[in-house]
Amino acid sequence: DACQHLHQGGFTGAIDTQQPEAVTGLELQVEVFEARPVGVAVTNLLGEQDGFHVASDYRAGRRLRTLKSGSGAILRTIVRMMRLGVDTGGTFTDFVLLGADGRLRVHKVLSTPDAPERAILQGIAEMGLNEAALQLVHGSTVATNAVLEGKGVKTLYIGNRGFADLLNIGRQQRAALYDLQPPASLATVPLGQSLETAGRLNAAGQLLEPMSEDDLASLVEEVRRQAPGAVAVNLLFSYLDPSTEERIAEAMREGVFVSLSSRVLPEIREYERGMATWLNAWIGPKVAGYLARLGDGRQGVRVSVMQSSGDTVASGQAAGNAVRM
Repeated sequence: DACQHLHQGGFTGAIDTQQPEAVTGLELQVEVFEARPVGVAVTNLLGEQDGFHVASDYRAGRRLRTLKSGSGAILRTIVRMMRLGVDTGGTFTDFVLLGADGRLRVHKVLSTPDAPERAILQGIAEMGLNEAALQLVHGSTVATNAVLEGKGVKTLYIGNRGFADLLNIGRQQRAALYDLQPPASLATVPLGQSLETAGRLNAAGQLLEPMSEDDLASLVEEVRRQAPGAVAVNLLFSYLDPSTEERIAEAMREGVFVSLSSRVLPEIREYERGMATWLNAWIGPKVAGYLARLGDGRQGVRVSVMQSSGDTVASGQAAGNAVRM
């Protein structure tokens, strides 16, 4: 795409801004799209004496320019971006395009629940959009649907010694407060999938029980034996010092999705922090796989994902924080 042409030719200035950058000995071939709203404008700020020798070639409504700079020439790039909002629903996947000229365009395709990214890729293709100048903002219920349908992966929960059953014990709150014989509910973490280890901190962040190499090796071996799809690590007061959790994450085998409480929800209250961490691990591989397939299908498109808070983050960041979707 045009931005890659600029960088490959030696341009190091900022893209999407009007920041000038000095370059020397530069030869670029930039594809300038004549039809708005997509385009790349390259401007010489110093005048014709240090300017560019321009050769134009019109092909399929586009103009190709070969740009050669003189010594000390300054380039300024202006890339007019398009923003595409995509919402994936159970029946339809909806698209709203905001062009650089402020005009809105809408599109709709049938959803593909087994692989939601297929509908998105189909819609982008049908709209005939230039991916080099496209920013995709995506709202998705993939994470929510996975939770409601119980389609998480096998997830091991790792806590401190004596706290393996933390998530299953839960809090005092219950559906029928005065029922002395409430029906038993399914355990959050299945029997045998809660592991204990050392590495306990106190409320001041001081180490009470260090994790030895033998402790870590034993833990890693048990994880290897059970072969989970994800691991949730929730050590007491880890938000004060995440080093032990990070040490566990580094020791896990490649290919296992690891969720750390010190990253997912670094704040007080071990039950809430642990539940968020386990939930993130339980659905994380499904969300990460979905976003990876979406990115692979349209590698030139920058993808942002909407979180439950209403803001957006890059797809790579969202993949590791599925619980926020």
